[in-house]
Amino acid sequence: MPNKSSNNKTLINTILAGLLLFIATCIWGYAFVMQKQGMEVIGAFWLTAWRFLLGGVVLIPFVLFESRQTKYCYKDIVYIVKSSLLLGFLLTGGSNFQQIALSFTSVASSGFITSMYVVIIPIIAFLIWGVKVSLLTWIGISLTVLGLFLISITSDFTINYGDLLTLICAVFWALHVIFVGFCVKKISPFLLASAQFLVCSGLSFGLAFLFDRNSFELSMLWQVKHELLYLGILAVGVGYTVQIIGQKFISAVPAAIILSLEAVTASIAGWYFLGEIFTLRNWIGCSLMLLGCLIAQLAPFIRRKKSINPTVKQLPQ
Repeated sequence: MPNKSSNNKTLINTILAGLLLFIATCIWGYAFVMQKQGMEVIGAFWLTAWRFLLGGVVLIPFVLFESRQTKYCYKDIVYIVKSSLLLGFLLTGGSNFQQIALSFTSVASSGFITSMYVVIIPIIAFLIWGVKVSLLTWIGISLTVLGLFLISITSDFTINYGDLLTLICAVFWALHVIFVGFCVKKISPFLLASAQFLVCSGLSFGLAFLFDRNSFELSMLWQVKHELLYLGILAVGVGYTVQIIGQKFISAVPAAIILSLEAVTASIAGWYFLGEIFTLRNWIGCSLMLLGCLIAQLAPFIRRKKSINPTVKQLPQ
């Protein structure tokens, strides 16, 4: 039977992990503003490449310090490389789709639609691993889809192009959250974070040279120095690392609920710093999406309280 001090330590770790995740949501909420402002000067692929390069490099001293205390065998190195490539690819997709989308949609819409990854996760888990999706989860998914309709569908029943790109980005984020949960159990958070950032940066530089080579000049980096410093050091270096550390000490349900608040912080940042104004229809849509995300994430917890059927499949560990 666990002693009282052990329980207290676990509780403190859980509270601190939740606080770290909330700090990450605040950092990322304002990052939408920085991304939109940066796009006024520099192309999407270039901005993503440079900010993730900065974020990856910032963490290298921590990786080197950690490596002095950890020894990796050949099998560990292979696993690290594979994990970094996978997570770096997912980061590349999520970041660049989101970055491009901000040219066509508002910060608030982007924030709320990005948060749909919370309800996309159980759908992916069902399609790939056969994890049972409860009725409550389907209700949550339905509410987010209705909210998306109110935010994104125009009067002639076409979806806003930027919102469509953001929805694709949400699929990448959902896959990223799932696989971070797997990989962080076997790899140091700083090493995993830095490696995936550098992979994302390399892939984004490749995309920039392929599709946006002639629009970039080094002088542009000075023009977006504040945006790059915030996006690279705080949003990437601190934000994603904090997410990885937080997910190591808190279960998936409360973690996803806290991370979904990024949509709220993004809308507040868009209103305060960019003067973006939402219509009543937009706010109703955003409220439905947030409610749907919360219901979808609380569903597994409620089901466990009522004693789940032990034959239900769980995500692979």
